[in-house]
Amino acid sequence: MNNKNHNLINKIAIVIGTNTYETLMQIHHMLLNGLKIHNISDETGETDIYYFGTNNWRNINSKDFINKLKKYDLIIISGGETAFSLLNSSEFKFIKNMQCFMPLVSCGIINGGDLDSKYVILKGGGIGGPDIYFKIIDYFKKLYN
Repeated sequence: MNNKNHNLINKIAIVIGTNTYETLMQIHHMLLNGLKIHNISDETGETDIYYFGTNNWRNINSKDFINKLKKYDLIIISGGETAFSLLNSSEFKFIKNMQCFMPLVSCGIINGGDLDSKYVILKGGGIGGPDIYFKIIDYFKKLYN
């Protein structure tokens, strides 16, 4: 894939809506390695985690959150319901598939809606070991930066 029409990957949002044991271990690993969980209103860094678990679902669909995601070059979404809810609320048309990182971890570009032209990675909620997010980010940055 030629990325001449896209910016380099500098800012990454990780949006997590699942609450499995594996997911909690993945979040714990990211926190131990310096990443932080943010609220919608927080100032952000280079790579930010937004964890919705089972209590904050209405915020995933909010225009405030979708507008915040516009600042990111890459959006990683964990969990099928999370991905559908967020993308549907952004009024996307489709995702142009690029490749599969591993089973149930695919890459693409959002077409249409508020997040048009953003890179997106869709990850099955409980897929991968504790370091899966770092592996995904490293792979994607090497491929597109």
